[in-house]
Amino acid sequence: MTTPAELMRELHRLLRFIRDLQVQIADAPRELAAEKARLTQAESRLKEGQDRLKHLKVRVHENETTLKGLHQQIKKYEKQRESAASKKELDAFDHEIEHARKQCSDLEDQILQGLSDIDEQTALIPQLEKQLAEVRREVAEYEAGAQERLQRLQSELAKARGELESAEKLIPDDIRPVYRRLLATFGAEAMAQMVNRTCQACLMSLTLQRSLELEMGRFVTCSNCGRILYT
Repeated sequence: MTTPAELMRELHRLLRFIRDLQVQIADAPRELAAEKARLTQAESRLKEGQDRLKHLKVRVHENETTLKGLHQQIKKYEKQRESAASKKELDAFDHEIEHARKQCSDLEDQILQGLSDIDEQTALIPQLEKQLAEVRREVAEYEAGAQERLQRLQSELAKARGELESAEKLIPDDIRPVYRRLLATFGAEAMAQMVNRTCQACLMSLTLQRSLELEMGRFVTCSNCGRILYT
């Protein structure tokens, strides 16, 4: 015949197991959302990389177009300079030509830097594509197993609840009200194991009398925290 202490040990195991299963089931949507968020982030990184590459190419093209226009403007100034009627006009053309050449030099530096950035960004795109493919594979695998895992957890929960219901029927009538009250207060931790005459919930020592009663399989509660004890 199962003693009260043995029954409480089994009830504690089942209550904890049910609680853990409920937590895992409740966390399932959050975990799936986190996996999908990983995929979204990987897709965003690739798009940002592609957009930056496109922007770099447009910027270089714009600078090349501007540079071409400046070279044409310099040729125009040089031709006009040849027909300058005064030193003032000559100096003005020289100033414009010098200014345009300075702009050309700056644009050439920007174009060289832009081409370097394009090469660097172009090399990065395949890495981002590879990362995205890997994340897609992982998320697809997770989604494929998530439903099966959830069904397994729900099946285990239903089975554990059935076992708990059967075990609770074995609780003596005089103990049942205490069990219900402590279950409402502490939930799955309504019981605690005694180790070396110490309650493992509150870590308070039991009297020798209480520990002896518990070792005999009797119904004993902790005098400090009130939990039902078992060995």
